[in-house]
Amino acid sequence: MKYIGYSGWISRVVFGLVLLMACGSSYGQKAINNALTEQHMNIPGSKVSIIPPPGFDMGNTFLGFQHKVSGATIMVTELPGPYLKVSGAFREGDLSKNGMELVSRKEITVGGLDGILVEANQFANGIMHRKHLMVFGNENHSVLVIAVYPKEQSKNLSKAIREAVLSVVYQPELKVDPFETVPFTMSAEGTGFDSCHVVMGFLMFTREGGTPPKSRDQASLIAVMTPEKAVITDKRAMAVEGFKHGSGGNHDVKVDSIQEVTIDGLLGYEIVGTGLDNKTGEQELKYHVILFGYEHFTMILGSAVADYEKNLEAFRKMSVTLRHK
Repeated sequence: MKYIGYSGWISRVVFGLVLLMACGSSYGQKAINNALTEQHMNIPGSKVSIIPPPGFDMGNTFLGFQHKVSGATIMVTELPGPYLKVSGAFREGDLSKNGMELVSRKEITVGGLDGILVEANQFANGIMHRKHLMVFGNENHSVLVIAVYPKEQSKNLSKAIREAVLSVVYQPELKVDPFETVPFTMSAEGTGFDSCHVVMGFLMFTREGGTPPKSRDQASLIAVMTPEKAVITDKRAMAVEGFKHGSGGNHDVKVDSIQEVTIDGLLGYEIVGTGLDNKTGEQELKYHVILFGYEHFTMILGSAVADYEKNLEAFRKMSVTLRHK
């Protein structure tokens, strides 16, 4: 069994969710040592504060700000991983593999913590997007700030969004409860998944207390509410399409079973199958549940490279405990 390194794992998490957010030049600044002002707004459940651009409101289903008219977003997340490994996902080669064209990359410090600023373009959902990505941290913890907006809106938004990203203030001593920002609860009792983290506003369950998964089977389960509203005419087809093309870093994805489910009073579909890891070629169990009923739909995504039956049973046991707040 080949182990999926941290950079590969974090690339799946970071760029997979950046795609959900989206569905050259230089910043001219190296050291960012901002003082907290009355204009700064704390991102609930985080130790990060930002001065949002005019017209931006707090995000409904993610940590950060949104501009409803243009679809622009500024998302903040804190990751339980060392900066050196997390920042590895922002090299030009890794960006290119995830469909991003690097515009600029600059080393910085934020409050004395090492970091980088990246500007890139990415085509998604028929639209070219401009992204401003900031990552900083230490040997134990990393912070990501991801700003995304339609490139055609650059004249109206680029300067304001760049200034918002550069206004970041990080307060490591601040006491926060990251679970308060998650719009649902889940239980892993009796499944052996003894570690739960909040990453980018979603829940991630693993065994043996860490991320990325450290257990032999590399099993993990993620529950996330998508940030965008969706009008779906054929829900079954959408679920199957999402399973085949939204399975992270997998190819040759096959559907073994699909069935209707009802969880927390919401109708949806459970799909079970397999896929081959893009880097290792190793086969993985893929478990997807998508629930409809609210303006935003909820997804539960499980994967494992071994002990398929045991993990599938655990995934199903956890999934039925999901409750929206």
